Amino acid sequence: MPILGVSVRVGPGAPEREIDIIFLSRKNHKETYTQEYLRAYGVEPPSVPDSFGDIIQRIRSMREMHAAVELMNSLKRGDIMLMDGALKADIDTPDEFYKKLEDMVADSEIILLGISKKSSLSLGHLPLTAVLKKKGMELFPYEEWFCPLYESIRPDHQLGGIYLARLEGLSDYVFRVDAYPEDTPSVDPAVFSLLSLYSKDPAYLGYPFPLAQVHNASIIRRSDAEALAYRIEESAVSGGIKPADWAGMFMNFHDVLDRGL
Repeated sequence: MPILGVSVRVGPGAPEREIDIIFLSRKNHKETYTQEYLRAYGVEPPSVPDSFGDIIQRIRSMREMHAAVELMNSLKRGDIMLMDGALKADIDTPDEFYKKLEDMVADSEIILLGISKKSSLSLGHLPLTAVLKKKGMELFPYEEWFCPLYESIRPDHQLGGIYLARLEGLSDYVFRVDAYPEDTPSVDPAVFSLLSLYSKDPAYLGYPFPLAQVHNASIIRRSDAEALAYRIEESAVSGGIKPADWAGMFMNFHDVLDRGL
């Protein structure tokens, strides 16, 4: 059962990496957002955010979900697909999308797992992850373990069941793992055993390496951002904008403070 990541495709070597630039303005932001939403979810968006930052963040989520559907169409019966984050509808991802995934999983008989790097699950006023991590470390100090929670915790708009898992016995980290079908890991613990085999890399001990590889490939590093900003400024100046006017439009003292001198 191969484990495959989404967001960018994982090939024989490093994941493919391509930066896509979207230009937003007050004239095109609604149209751009609507087109991306339709492409990802097949329906019109209920609303369009006013903030360009929110629009960009949601478009990234939309493209990740679109890539998940494309990848799922290429999987075979019994394959496992990993997704970054909970399998839960939110402001970025509507319920209808997860209903579509539910139907696709049922038809293809694959296993869908969502791995969350942080969790807001709570037990009363206590953080549930921290409480169960402490108990798990006491009972199984050097072992891998998982704990099903779906019989007692069922958040609204949730797809599948929720587990907490320590995927490597020497790791200090535990993760929320959402699974669909929800009882698959409990019925067949080999699913978590297989997942733990991909969580042995010393640099990311306890976290599935395919997701770490995808994360690293999708990061826009500071050097990338600076190179892109320079290219955009160069194009603007060559198009007739004076360098002093360009600098004035983007003057921000944070640029001085962030140097950390």
